[in-house]
Amino acid sequence: MHTGIHPLMREPVAQAEIRYRSEEEKGHWHEWRPVNADSVPPWWYAGADYTWEVVLAFVDAFMQHTWATDFDSEVERELLETAGDTFAEKLIHYESGQHRKPQFVSFVRVQLAARRAKLTRERWQKAAPPQPQTERAIANGAAVRALPGPVPTVVETAYAQSSPADVLGTVAGTAGELAAPGVEGREARKVLRDAYKAECKKGRRESHG
Repeated sequence: MHTGIHPLMREPVAQAEIRYRSEEEKGHWHEWRPVNADSVPPWWYAGADYTWEVVLAFVDAFMQHTWATDFDSEVERELLETAGDTFAEKLIHYESGQHRKPQFVSFVRVQLAARRAKLTRERWQKAAPPQPQTERAIANGAAVRALPGPVPTVVETAYAQSSPADVLGTVAGTAGELAAPGVEGREARKVLRDAYKAECKKGRRESHG
């Protein structure tokens, strides 16, 4: 995989190589000795990070249009294959042979599980249909809740600054956020529309007064 790197992957893989070799240079890995049988050598951690950066380069280059349902399994397959290549081409210089390659691949799978999960979640978020109306209603509701005073005061403020059509749209869009406790759905909209109508009548009376 690392021989004849695709042009789309050359720059990120080059950066991964630099980081890996920097760790190798400053880590004095040849001097490392295990404390016990469960000790993990430092080159395994560096190898896992290198593996992840190569996988990210692959994802950015070739998986931008992979559907979310297939994304995680494709990433895992690439992850395990790249981990095996990393061991065979890099970590082997600090190992006594290839016999620990399966253990390293398993280590990488666990070590990078959280990063892979985050990457998959982001792909699902990218695939989810946008909901601008819902997001706007939530934002409007949060902004209005921050204002002092009861609902009529909020409606009156909106009425003074906007056209009746705009106010009605705002009221309808944020009704669920502004209603009194226990009032939901249609009842919430009715409460807010009644308040709006009352303010409209008040405004007409004052304009004719």
